[in-house]
Amino acid sequence: GTRGGAAAAAAARASRHAVPVMLGKDEEATTMVKLKTRGSAGAPGTAYTCEFKRHTREAGGADSARQQQQQQQQQQQQQAFHGIHRDVEGILAKLSGICIRKTLGYWKYELCFDNKITQSHGRDSFLLGTFSGMDGSHQLYDEGTRCEALPGNKGRESRVEFVCDSSLRLISVEEVSTCSYKIYASTPFVCGHPEFLQSTRTIAGESGGGAQAGPPRDPWFLEIAELNGGQISCSVSALRAGTDLEFSEFSLVLSASDAMLELKTELDMVRTVGRRALLKTDKHYAIRRLDENTRVELSSGRSFEGRFNMAQLQVVPVNQL
Repeated sequence: GTRGGAAAAAAARASRHAVPVMLGKDEEATTMVKLKTRGSAGAPGTAYTCEFKRHTREAGGADSARQQQQQQQQQQQQQAFHGIHRDVEGILAKLSGICIRKTLGYWKYELCFDNKITQSHGRDSFLLGTFSGMDGSHQLYDEGTRCEALPGNKGRESRVEFVCDSSLRLISVEEVSTCSYKIYASTPFVCGHPEFLQSTRTIAGESGGGAQAGPPRDPWFLEIAELNGGQISCSVSALRAGTDLEFSEFSLVLSASDAMLELKTELDMVRTVGRRALLKTDKHYAIRRLDENTRVELSSGRSFEGRFNMAQLQVVPVNQL
C-alpha cells in the first residue's frame, strides 16, 4: 500500500545525500557531501566524500560568433527546461530524503521532505504529519499525532510552502488553526519558477532578501549516492539549463575512507549547454587516481573552454586484500 511504498522509498533515500550549492562569479571555493554505505553481513559501511572544487570567472573573451551560438543553445535548452520543470514535483524531488531543523521559541521542528514533520521539546514529541501528496506547488502532510481539541481526535496536519533563497532552511512554522500548521521552507531549487514565492521578504517576520539580493548566484546541486549494484556516484549539475557561469578550472573528487579499497572508474562524463558532451580524448577533462587509488579526480583539462553544466564520476569499490 501507500505506507509500504513510503517505507521502500525511505530505504532507498538512505543511500544518497545531496546539497544545494549557490555559485557566483569570480570566486574560488570547495563544497563537499558525505555518505556512509549500509555495509553487509555485519560488516560496517564505508565513508565516502564527494568534493566539488571550482574557480569561477567573469564571462568574456569569446568571439561574437561563439557567443551567438551559445545564446541560441541556451535559449533552446531553456525552452526544454521550462517544459520539463513545469512539473513542480520534479523540482521538489531534489529535496527528497533531506531533513532540515530549526528551534522556534519553546519548540524544535524537523522537516524531512517527502517523509514527516515533527515538533519536540525534551521528551515531548508530536508528529505534525506524514507526507501525503501535493496541492499545486505545496506539499501536504497529514495523519499526525491525534489532536484532542479536534472532533474525533483528528490527526495534526501541515502544509509546506516553498520560497526562493540562496540556502535550504526552515523559515517559519505557524499554527493557522487548531493543530493545523503552515510551514515555510526556502531552497534555491525554486528560484525563477513562477509558481513559487521568489523572496523571503514576502513572509511575515522574515527580513531576508531571497536569492535576488546581492550579486546574482546560480543554483547547482551536488550529490553522492550508493547505487543498487554497489557503485558509488558523485555528481554536480546546474539546476538552471543554459547557465552562463564560466570556470577557470573545476574538479570533482570522490574518495573512500578505507585505505584497503581501490576505486575503479566505471563511468565519467562532463556535459555542457545543449547536453553536448565534453570529451576526455580531446583533453576537455582528465581523470587521475590519487592516494593509492582511494581517490579519483575528474578535473578540467587543457582544452576546457570554461563552460559545463554537469559532471559525474561513478566508481566500483574493490577490496585490495
